[in-house]
Amino acid sequence: MLFYGDMYMQTNPETPHDLRQRAEELFRASEITLIESTADVKTKEIIHELRVHQIELEMQNEELRRSQEDLNASSSRYFDLYDLAPVGYMTFSENNLIQEINLTAASMLGVTRSSLIKKGISQILPETERDVFFRLLEKCHRSNKQQNWEMRLNRTNGEPFWALLQVSPTQNGKYWITFTDITDFRQLVEKNLQLNLEMEQRVTERTAELKVSYQEMESFAYSVSHDLRAPLRSIDGFSLAILEDYGEKLDEKGKDYLHRVRAATQKMGLLIDDILKLSRITRCELTLETLNLSELAGIIAEELQSAEPERKVDIVIEKGLITQGDAGLINVALNNLLGNAWKFTSSHAEARIEFGSRKVKGETAYFVSDNGVGFDPQYKDKLFVTFQRLHTEQEYPGTGVGLSLVQHIIHRHGGKVWAEGAVERGATLWFTVGR
Repeated sequence: MLFYGDMYMQTNPETPHDLRQRAEELFRASEITLIESTADVKTKEIIHELRVHQIELEMQNEELRRSQEDLNASSSRYFDLYDLAPVGYMTFSENNLIQEINLTAASMLGVTRSSLIKKGISQILPETERDVFFRLLEKCHRSNKQQNWEMRLNRTNGEPFWALLQVSPTQNGKYWITFTDITDFRQLVEKNLQLNLEMEQRVTERTAELKVSYQEMESFAYSVSHDLRAPLRSIDGFSLAILEDYGEKLDEKGKDYLHRVRAATQKMGLLIDDILKLSRITRCELTLETLNLSELAGIIAEELQSAEPERKVDIVIEKGLITQGDAGLINVALNNLLGNAWKFTSSHAEARIEFGSRKVKGETAYFVSDNGVGFDPQYKDKLFVTFQRLHTEQEYPGTGVGLSLVQHIIHRHGGKVWAEGAVERGATLWFTVGR
């Protein structure tokens, strides 16, 4: 028998002609010689033909052997991928008998692979899930499309687990199932749902508590208002009575004291009013509607000018400023902002007030600017603190609540408010309406 090893495996014959040609080349390259003295031409031809054919057979056998090795290796890789895949694979027939199952699926179900082959698919389905499974299987059959759903499967110990199933019909009437254990995911989802329910319950309880607190605050505010106003009216009334009835018996110093008492009680009344305003703004419900800020600002400007017709103030209002907000609260905010600008320009002969808008970081911001007395920038945060004032009451009257009201109103609309300015260089109050 002749062996040529790798000599004839240097190329891979593809056709009988190629195989024959290669066999001839290998035969000529061998050291075999024919005994010419004892063989005629015909015998030589037969021997030549037999030996070339033998080489062809050996080449084909070697090719088959290597192809088988490649096939075995490929098959081994396929079964490794199939059996050790991170998901379970299973096929079952039209009569719902399991025909194939990978090791991962068997491990998930807690069984050996052989114990499920030729067994009914119902064996791994809890009773509560069987009707659902077969209805979806019927849907898969009718549509001839893959169906995905979540359901529970049974382990052999009776413990169910959640799985994500993908069922696909095949060409030969079988069904191919892929499933993944999603028990941990489902538990996490259920835990999050429970946490959300608990959070909603806490929010509901907290909202109820806040509502009660607001009601108590409202009752307290009105009670304090009533209890404080009565003695204040008495102090103011008796002080006035003394001035009217006994004024001629008092010297100028005594009269001055009584005037101061009356001024203080009147200021206290204004403070009580402002506290009540702040309380109402904090607790009232918002009624959102489309607002024309330009028109609201124009009405306020006319009212300010009518109250002090002797003042000459250049008021510029940008047209077409539209937003969404609570009409009453936004009107209060604009009244305070424009009123402040009017007040703090009173010492300037050529006063100017402007109401307009700009884009700030992609958001529409509205502003009220003036060329009045301005303020020291290092104290800008105090502007919005209740009862904080940067100017004396003798210079500019007020209670120090106006800008605090503005801030509460803007915050309730989901917006921001801030101030820019410098001493004797005017001020600009900015605000956004977030809703």
